[in-house]
Amino acid sequence: MADQLSLKKRLALIWVPFVFKWYFLLLGLTCKTTWVGRERVEALEQQGQNWIYSMWHNNVATANYILRNHGLAVMVSPSFEGELISLVLNKFKNEAERGSSSRGGARALLQMIRRVKRGQLGLITPDGPRGPRYQLEPGAISLAQKTGCPLVPIHIEYSNPRVLEKTWDLHKLPRFFSEIFIHIGEPYYVPAKMTEPELQERVAEFQGQMMANVDQCNALTTIQENQ
Repeated sequence: MADQLSLKKRLALIWVPFVFKWYFLLLGLTCKTTWVGRERVEALEQQGQNWIYSMWHNNVATANYILRNHGLAVMVSPSFEGELISLVLNKFKNEAERGSSSRGGARALLQMIRRVKRGQLGLITPDGPRGPRYQLEPGAISLAQKTGCPLVPIHIEYSNPRVLEKTWDLHKLPRFFSEIFIHIGEPYYVPAKMTEPELQERVAEFQGQMMANVDQCNALTTIQENQ
């Protein structure tokens, strides 16, 4: 891919992952981090059960840091931006599987299934890479169905967020010396066999569960602000 890029983009592939890594390492030194629901994945781990984190796309940047060193398999778009994300994932000891709903999605989903079946943890952003924001695509349900592993909702919010207003997902970043809240929801299991109407019911049900997890995470920031 790099041979086909402009000099500006080739340089970006070098400096952006480096800056991103150290930016978040410095953030980690100044920010307080509060986890809620982590015992849910700890219980799965004690059972020898791996899982697939499911988060909305506007959490991706911070998740690279929060979920560092997990050895995650993450579905990432085959675009230039996806290449940057892949390099950042590598900086934090996670791995990218390249593909999206519009390019290479079937192959990437198959590779994700193989990785998760081998015991690797997964992460999927079911409204990515282009949205609509907070609209669950059925790929997440299919991944859980074909691997037999639960989907685990995870959401990140901040006491003083920096919102990137020009991004389609209103991407959020923490500011230095703020508080980061991570809320993990209940594991969501999908049956191995479903009819098409049942699949759509599951999509709607799990989208509701993910949005409930967002609301619970937002409630944490409200409590903090009122203290």
